[in-house]
Amino acid sequence: MTSADQVGVVEAKPVLACWQLEPAISMTRATSGTMNDTFIVTTEQRRVVLRRHRRRLREQVDHEHAVIAHARARQIPAPAAIPTADGSIVVNRDGVFFSLFEFANGTQLGKDDLTAGHAGAMGRTLALLHRAFEDFPTEPPSSQLRSETLDAAPAKITSLLEEVESRSDQTEQDRWAREHLQSKINWLSTGPTVDWRPVAADRLQMIHGDYQETNLFFDGEEVSAVIDWDKAEMRWPVDEVIRTMVRGALRL
Repeated sequence: MTSADQVGVVEAKPVLACWQLEPAISMTRATSGTMNDTFIVTTEQRRVVLRRHRRRLREQVDHEHAVIAHARARQIPAPAAIPTADGSIVVNRDGVFFSLFEFANGTQLGKDDLTAGHAGAMGRTLALLHRAFEDFPTEPPSSQLRSETLDAAPAKITSLLEEVESRSDQTEQDRWAREHLQSKINWLSTGPTVDWRPVAADRLQMIHGDYQETNLFFDGEEVSAVIDWDKAEMRWPVDEVIRTMVRGALRL
């Protein structure tokens, strides 16, 4: 465990007391993910996941929970949020929000471990997910709506790149994030002019926003859990299909 991981665990442990769980045997920081801090908690009876949300506005965190609840009500396998002793599903500690989730069923796989069967299951689950959100009742927080131009994109990407580069303990995920963000900056500065045409509002709906193998668990060659819903937003569903294919997770 790196020094940053140790600090994260020390800071998160007092928050865990809000759920009044059975005694914890261990608490470790998950190795996946670059934006949200996730801690695997093992108690005498079970494993659960404590998440420190990267979002700083309560409406954004509430939106994520509303999306998860909607998905679960329509049989999408999303781990359930666990309420605290007073019934809350979000804990605020000095402006930082935490939630506790059931541990996802199944196994996570790397991209190189995916088979055609896994890709087929991912496609079927994505189709079911999009169908489930056709009747999502509310708009996302205004702070999550995307701009209709690309003018602000370079500055935003540069800001994200600087945030990743500022981390003292660089991980493989950080290295990947740096390369990915830098490639976006290079493309925007040297690539062709983009004819940006917003999709008509009546063709938009809620999507997962980050559908890829790192946010999925598998049982055999079937998707058993979909996690990390904090990027869920109103978009054209075809965008998500294309993005998943471009990333190489859905191999045809």
